[in-house]
Amino acid sequence: MDREELAVELQKLIRQMQYGFRPHPKTLPLRPGEMRALWIIARHGPLEKSELAEILGISKPLVSSLARTLEELGLISQTVPDHDRRRRVIELAGNGQKVLDEMKALRRERMTSLFERLTTEEQELLYALLLKLRGPIEDEMGHRKGTL
Repeated sequence: MDREELAVELQKLIRQMQYGFRPHPKTLPLRPGEMRALWIIARHGPLEKSELAEILGISKPLVSSLARTLEELGLISQTVPDHDRRRRVIELAGNGQKVLDEMKALRRERMTSLFERLTTEEQELLYALLLKLRGPIEDEMGHRKGTL
């Protein structure tokens, strides 16, 4: 096994985990882009539509459509600031936070179940290796963003 094979296998595992951790369409009728927008709104707090469009890398009309869908589902709310009636501020609604909390719990449960395949020793080794790999990445990201 060489580094390239290792990278390919890691990439396959990451894809499988991402696909397997998506909500089932019957329990949560959100497309991946809508789910991503919900996570971003939760992480960044209230955002203007233009800010959300920039973070997501999509057009403002597409953000408007996405926001309308999320609002219809009761996951976000949109308000008009008094200082500028042309703008819309999007923030997470209580039901949106509930959905995200459920998703976090589901991800944690599914992730934890993966480790049942490993012995205690293998889990400890994996943990140490993940910390070793994550450190330089966090250092690099901190230098680029200026935070950590």
